[in-house]
Amino acid sequence: MVYLFNKIIVKMNLVVLILLLSFFSSSVYSQVSISNEDRTAHPAAILDLFSTDKGFLLPRLSEEERDAIESLENTVEGVNAEFLMIANTDSKCVEIWVGGYWQEFWCYDPCEGVNFETCGDILCDSRDAQTYASVKIGDQCWMAQNLAYLPEVQSNSEHFTNSENQNPSYGVFGYDGNDVDEAKSYLHLGENVYETRGVLYNWWAAQSACPEGWKLPDHDDWTVLERYICNDEGNTNCETKFPFDESTIDGRGTNEGDLIRVSGNPSWCNSTCNDNYSFAALPSGSRVGSGAFFSLNTYAYWWSSTESESNAWSRSIYSEYSMFYRNMSQKVSAFSIRCIKDN
Repeated sequence: MVYLFNKIIVKMNLVVLILLLSFFSSSVYSQVSISNEDRTAHPAAILDLFSTDKGFLLPRLSEEERDAIESLENTVEGVNAEFLMIANTDSKCVEIWVGGYWQEFWCYDPCEGVNFETCGDILCDSRDAQTYASVKIGDQCWMAQNLAYLPEVQSNSEHFTNSENQNPSYGVFGYDGNDVDEAKSYLHLGENVYETRGVLYNWWAAQSACPEGWKLPDHDDWTVLERYICNDEGNTNCETKFPFDESTIDGRGTNEGDLIRVSGNPSWCNSTCNDNYSFAALPSGSRVGSGAFFSLNTYAYWWSSTESESNAWSRSIYSEYSMFYRNMSQKVSAFSIRCIKDN
């Protein structure tokens, strides 16, 4: 009796297994409809997805995970992996495997609709969707705002360590932390200095900070700007005041510094200043090697890409003086950046 019962159970299990195999086999080779309603697949589709309140998610992989996919070059039963599709979480692109490599099918463009064509247009940094005014001064095209690219942020102690090790360091005036979102919303004396003054970069961070198509100005780029303003204002001896050398330092010129600064702040802009060239210089301060911040509302400092031994050239203007200042600055310091169009 027990033997007969066990035999019946084995036969029933076999029937269930056959039914399950039949179900999965027929599902694989038939049209499939996935829907939140009772719908059949469209006769032209092997897979028909329908929903009024849900979407379809592609596999989301980083580039490292994507490159670890195995058997892309293999052919299984005459079928290869051509047109395999994934969403690349690093590049923000939908990619398709075709012809032995990944091709971009569609990419997210945070700057869609903002097209920089000529100097004076608004430019958009595709890395973070920040937008900047631009201005033509002589034959040069400058950003008319300090750069605000902030891929990471270093606390005071981290700034010291990074700078001592000649590594990039980024900061927002007065913020002593390492959370980018916090830094971008940080208020210093009630002002969001990230939005109004931009980011402070040590020299190593400055080297790669400007967006594609723009560059960190070198020492000569700044000299061209100084000379142009000097000559355009009818000042004399501009070539002598602003020479193309790497030895002349300190305050130079007459009133060129006054002619690029934002007016409206008495402590920054005296009675003779006006932003004739729409450069919109603001006193954004600096950060020294220890990580401490100084000189907000009194000094504006900008890096150049030109180095001289352990230091690098920079430019500055001060609230109490009308001239441009040419400085040999320590690379561990953190200054603002004005990018120039890379022609």
